[in-house]
Amino acid sequence: MSKFFPCPHCGSYSTVRTSQRMSDLTVQARYRCSNDFCGYVFQVMSTVTGYYVPSALPNPAILVPRLKGSRSPQEEPASTATPPLPTKPRPFRAIEELKQAQAGATDAITEQEGA
Repeated sequence: MSKFFPCPHCGSYSTVRTSQRMSDLTVQARYRCSNDFCGYVFQVMSTVTGYYVPSALPNPAILVPRLKGSRSPQEEPASTATPPLPTKPRPFRAIEELKQAQAGATDAITEQEGA
């Protein structure tokens, strides 16, 4: 449950004074407005209504619907490991062109010496 909740009257932040777990999916909390001139004290009920990403440690007793925009199990990443680095380095294009130009110049000098 969020520690802060806007006061419905003055809009100032309110903070949790007490909370009680009503069920596995619902929490009831009493909030107090931080504005001393308002001082409103009110109750908030928070309930889990669905999920976007399934739990890695699911509780079989908890049944909530999958929400639109959530990932299906097939879309879940198989692993969070980073892919292996390539075995053959790929230098920048400018470096490759420079090496080719140098190789071409060396070949031209070799041909001139041989003639």
